[in-house]
Order: sequence, then C-alpha cells, then structure tokens
Amino acid sequence: MRVVIIGGNHAGMAAAMHLRRNDDKCEIIILEASDELSISDQGIPYLAEGKLENSDALIGAHPAQLKRLFNIDSRLNVSIKEILSAKKIIILGNDEPLKYDKLILANWCVGKPKNIFGSDQPWILDAGCLKDMEHLNDYPFKKVLISGSGFYGLRLAESLIKRGAEVVMTTPHKNILSSFDDDFADMVQHKINFQHLKIYLKTEIKKFLSHAAILSNGTTETFDLALLVPSEVSVFNLPIKPALNFGFEGGVTVDQTLHTPLNNVWAGGDIIEYQDIISKKPRRLKG
Repeated sequence: MRVVIIGGNHAGMAAAMHLRRNDDKCEIIILEASDELSISDQGIPYLAEGKLENSDALIGAHPAQLKRLFNIDSRLNVSIKEILSAKKIIILGNDEPLKYDKLILANWCVGKPKNIFGSDQPWILDAGCLKDMEHLNDYPFKKVLISGSGFYGLRLAESLIKRGAEVVMTTPHKNILSSFDDDFADMVQHKINFQHLKIYLKTEIKKFLSHAAILSNGTTETFDLALLVPSEVSVFNLPIKPALNFGFEGGVTVDQTLHTPLNNVWAGGDIIEYQDIISKKPRRLKG
C-alpha cells in the first residue's frame, strides 16, 4: 500500500511516523513544497531572541535520515498541478503522475504572500521559514513590523522586545488570539504590556514601500525589519478534484477518523475543522 502525505511538518511528519510504527511494509511518500522538512517553527522565536547559536537544533530530520532510519521517501520543493482523487493520482509540477492508495493532507507550505506589493524586499522575512529567519541579524533593527498574530506572533514580538526593539503588529482578526472566544482573548490583551508593542486589530498590510507599510486603515508604519507570520495554510488552494468541503470555521471538514468526504483522503493539523467536545460547535485552531 502506498500512502502519500502532502505537507512535511507537524501533522505530516506525525502521520508518517505513526504509519511506520504500525506498518513496516507500507510505502510512505511525503511531498513538501518548501526546501525544509520537520522544522520546529515554535522554536524560531528562541532563534530570534538569540538564545540559539544556530538553527540546527530546530531541524528534526533530513530526507536522507528519514530514508535510512524509517524507509520514508520525502521529496522537497515539490509543486502539484492536479489531484484526481477519483483516480487516486497526483500530477506533479513536472507532469509526473504519482499514484497512491491513500492520501493525507497536512499543513502545506505557505511562504511569503506574493499578493502584497513589495513583499519581495530582502528585509521582509517569512517568519515561518527557518532559512529566512536565519538572516534576521543581517538587518540591524530598532523597529520591527510583524504581520500576523496568534501565539507564534506574540512569542516573536516578546523575543524582539527583549532585544530592545519596538514592535508593531497587525492582524485581520478582531483580537490577538483569534482561536479563542472574545472574552478570553480580551482578557489576554488586557494583560499585554504595550510599552514597546503597538497592535492594529482588524487591519491588514495593503502595500510595502521601502521600509514602510501602508495599512488597510490608512496608516503608514515605518520599520527596519518586517516579519510575515503565516496565518493560513495554502492546502486550501491545492488543485484537488472534486473540491474539498469547508466548514463553518473555514477548515476542511472531517469525521471522527479524520476522513474527508473524498474517498481515501484524510486530513489533519491546522487545516481541519472538528467538533469541540465542550461546546459541540465546529472549531479550528487558527493560531
């Protein structure tokens, strides 16, 4: 049996290791759009704070290690043209057809948003990319703009403030922790020390200039360095046919076994929407 996993971090790696523990004969292939595999991105703020001498401690595994130790085939820098779930075939970017028996959708690579004008400037880094964040110290900074919120964004802000930086954060959500209800999120926001932190709620970056950003509320914020925190996972843009079903919270709908409505297609990680065991309402952890 061949199982193909789209996404090589967090949920994808957990699924691969679980499969191998339960079946030593299963053929497992991981497809990852970036050139990074099994990265501990929650450790990146420690790198930003200067607590890590290098990034090696944040790399969980290399493709050669996975193949040698667990017989797992992992492919980096992969693009996908089409997923034909009825035929159980993935058409890769080089037109190579890849057949599977079962397909698992995990967190697909995000990367810096290309729809924001000026985001390709060298001092605008992808905060979810280890290779980008390794260059953080290449740009002396006193003021940092962070686009994105959630636990990861707040932890990055805290790390940079400890290094003496002024931090400006923008989030399209109405509170800084969008995965929590309003009462809890408001309580957290009231506990934040705003001495070196400015937060724009319900605000997005419309355009980047040279060391400046024009926000959706009409404000212009200058900065020395900008960090773009991934807020969504682009698995939603995978060219899969038939299309995936999305729920009330915008996540992929799955049953209790994480099976999607498509035959032989499962999903896991931040992309799925599940029923909260307390509220019995749909929920998705969005950061």
